[in-house]
Amino acid sequence: MSVSLVPEYSNEVARPAEAPPSFRRALMRVDELSFDAFFRRYYPLALNYLYRRVRDRELAEELVESAFVRLVPAAPNVDANNCTAWVYRVVGNELRRHLRSERARSRLYERFQEWRRARLTRQTPPAGEALDFESVSAAMSRLDDKYSAVLSLRYFERLTAGEIAKIVKAPESTVRTRLRRGLMQLRAQLGVRPPSM
Repeated sequence: MSVSLVPEYSNEVARPAEAPPSFRRALMRVDELSFDAFFRRYYPLALNYLYRRVRDRELAEELVESAFVRLVPAAPNVDANNCTAWVYRVVGNELRRHLRSERARSRLYERFQEWRRARLTRQTPPAGEALDFESVSAAMSRLDDKYSAVLSLRYFERLTAGEIAKIVKAPESTVRTRLRRGLMQLRAQLGVRPPSM
């Protein structure tokens, strides 16, 4: 699978240096069939991954669109065997860029406060009862990114430790350690005891 880029016009008509600015910006366009296949395959994966991380569909769609702007031009240079890992990595980087902005941090803080106020008005579920997605997702958002990223990829995206290692560019043993430590921190935040052996 590859996304091929083709020139908007031939070299006989004009050279890139001679092209007006509007043509230079549109010098390359995506072959529609290749892009369509790429989009249909990877957009749902990227959107689900980001939605589970930010819990806001509109924001997740915005971030995926920004990520695809970065993905498409570089797609021809990516090994088809590592394409999924590469998509997750680019989308994860887009999320990190977003979270670094002050506006995003304040927005997440406001959402957390809303969730906290709503949570305080409800009773805590009895021991052994399943936790709802919102509780787990909110607790994951308070974890360090290296833990929340691997937990999301493992338990929401159902990837193996080996697949996650390719995405986060870390040894498989490091991924397993992050999964174990992340689960310990998540259980502590949710007040859940680890399963007895």
